[in-house]
Amino acid sequence: MSLPADLFRAPPHKLKDHVLHLGKVDVGPIRALLATKTREEWLENSLRQKQFAVHKDTETLVLKWCANIATDTPVETSRHFADFEALLQPVLALIHAAYQYEAPVIRKAMFAKLRAGGEIVEHVDGSIALRMVHRIHIPIVTNEKVHFIIDGVDYNLKVGEVVEFDNTRYHSVKNDSDQDRIHLIIDYYHG
Repeated sequence: MSLPADLFRAPPHKLKDHVLHLGKVDVGPIRALLATKTREEWLENSLRQKQFAVHKDTETLVLKWCANIATDTPVETSRHFADFEALLQPVLALIHAAYQYEAPVIRKAMFAKLRAGGEIVEHVDGSIALRMVHRIHIPIVTNEKVHFIIDGVDYNLKVGEVVEFDNTRYHSVKNDSDQDRIHLIIDYYHG
């Protein structure tokens, strides 16, 4: 198998700019289904919060998961993926069209909730498994008081925007609102 030249798209950074806007999708149906998920379902998988202190103010509803160990670590699909699979098709179609990989792989897909008043402190994603992917965010629930800061630049992502952000740069998130922020995060690469 031949891997693309951009597989480990750093050093020093993956993108020329902090973010790459891929397009916009209607996330209303996703938001409606997500609202039916229980507190217990949000707490089923707390591995991310336990492994990484920066995520202490978050909860995750995992759809697909792959440990950050190596490039060939198997991808696990959770029972929640089937619930959202049809609704994710417009998002995945937009991503596939943007990158046009012959053998695309979704290494991770999850809904990440940052609680009201919470923060993700400044950090860089350093493992090879996180550097090799396109880290794509799609805001599902957000507002103007959520600050996504990359290298000191404050980005206020809008609901439905599909954006790759450069996770090899210092980034943090601050939710100064009284509403939980929820993003769909997809780690995408060529298999």
